[in-house]
Amino acid sequence: MRILLVIDSFGSGGAQRQIINLAIVLKKRGHQVEIFNYFPHLDFYRSSLQEEDIVIHDCVKKNKFSILPIFALIKLLMKGDFDVALSYLASPNLYLEIAHLFSWKTKIIVSERSSHLGSGSIPLQKMFHSLATKVVVNSKSHQTWLLRNHPGIKSKLSVIYNGVDLESFQLASPSQKRKNELRFLAIGRIGPEKNILHVAHALFQFHQKYGWCPRVDWVGRLDESDGGKKYIKKVSQFLEENTVVKEKLTFMGPRNDVNLLLKEYDALLHPSLYEGLPNVICESLAVGRPVLASNVCDNGILVEDGKRGFLFNPQDPSSMASAINRFNNVDQVYYLEMCQNSRDFAKKSLSLEKMVNAYEALFFKICNRSYV
Repeated sequence: MRILLVIDSFGSGGAQRQIINLAIVLKKRGHQVEIFNYFPHLDFYRSSLQEEDIVIHDCVKKNKFSILPIFALIKLLMKGDFDVALSYLASPNLYLEIAHLFSWKTKIIVSERSSHLGSGSIPLQKMFHSLATKVVVNSKSHQTWLLRNHPGIKSKLSVIYNGVDLESFQLASPSQKRKNELRFLAIGRIGPEKNILHVAHALFQFHQKYGWCPRVDWVGRLDESDGGKKYIKKVSQFLEENTVVKEKLTFMGPRNDVNLLLKEYDALLHPSLYEGLPNVICESLAVGRPVLASNVCDNGILVEDGKRGFLFNPQDPSSMASAINRFNNVDQVYYLEMCQNSRDFAKKSLSLEKMVNAYEALFFKICNRSYV
């Protein structure tokens, strides 16, 4: 099968990682896979595609509202003879749907990767889903919201969870969790939706109430948007005023060894205000590390409070502090059980193979071909 994948860039984001993994596995399964992007300067994952000899189509988008990607996609679809085209993220989805108006031969699938609480809630974009053959979301909560608010796409809609490479993210020997000496890893872009300021407030409240403070090491790039810079300034100001928290909250920058890094911590702390299906939670579960997560979107399914970690209200620092205390009071036997529960869930529900199988079956179905 000839498949075109469409994404904004090969940057270090979660959606980018998922579509690159999908491209690589589909290529290894014998499909002809090509991938289109319009921010080629963001190339964190480019080498992974090049190593697999996957054809890359670069389009340089000159400004925020450029229509160049649409024209480039029209040209590519008209001459490429693709069976299926799949896009990830709101803008790539819109570009592909518009381009599809000029090339009906290729079946198109668009995938929303966030939540209605975030960028996935723009009404205009939903109107263009009428042009898609299928619409995929990566969380059940977003599926429920779409069915309630956009019932016209019901027949097109399906859920495919993100996939984790279980060979790269292998079960790690559980650490000896020491009471009052917790070490958490947090992963995500340093910006407003990742909720770092409330983490700082939670650590401050925790120290005031219990007399000690856990360590949180944060991996991720800075949000360079105007809103991101203002938010980071607020975080920096709070840390300067609260030295105890500043000593315990460390920013490590981007890393490409998350599979190894997760193993060095007692658990993942994931306080986002909204999500699609967070890769980092899936990956933490895969290596057998419990997760303390905001109770939003599908996090309750992934974590299942008390079984693979603990949930909290991301808008309430005291709720986050309480979840940290619950985890601190877990004994070693319970902790080991949570670690194994995490790995077992990842193997059953979050494998890369399971994700690719679901997409492959969908490709064959819309092209009226048998899938074995």
